Amino acid sequence: QGEKVIDDLKDLVVRDPSNYSIFFVLGTIYGDETDSVLYNSKVAEDYYLKAIEINPEYYDAIYNLGALYINESNKIQVKANDLPLSDTKSYEKYTEQANVIIRKALPYLEKANELMPNNEETITVLKTIYVRFKMDDKLKALTGK
Repeated sequence: QGEKVIDDLKDLVVRDPSNYSIFFVLGTIYGDETDSVLYNSKVAEDYYLKAIEINPEYYDAIYNLGALYINESNKIQVKANDLPLSDTKSYEKYTEQANVIIRKALPYLEKANELMPNNEETITVLKTIYVRFKMDDKLKALTGK
């Protein structure tokens, strides 16, 4: 059934390639981690990027792309945290991989916050990132403290 919906959406894309909402829906389908059959973060990323390319102010796609990256970084950080304490080399490698992805998410989350400044989820994630990377000026600007 999911494949049929995807095929129908892809047909709509062919007929209306400027409809950013269709790309967003496809991104959401492929970005759903609860669907082990369809989940593909790279495909989801591509669809979100296409939606944003068509409409650079499309909050939902911008936020979801940032969240997708954060979820991917969290998976890597879990691997790092599950390592034995003695394996600092692997821990540092995984943590740096997670950091690279978080940095990739940051401009999308900041744009989402700009478009919808009172979204607590976005603010919470941004606070966490700013603390992680010691971005004190941005943290202060965000929190007013």
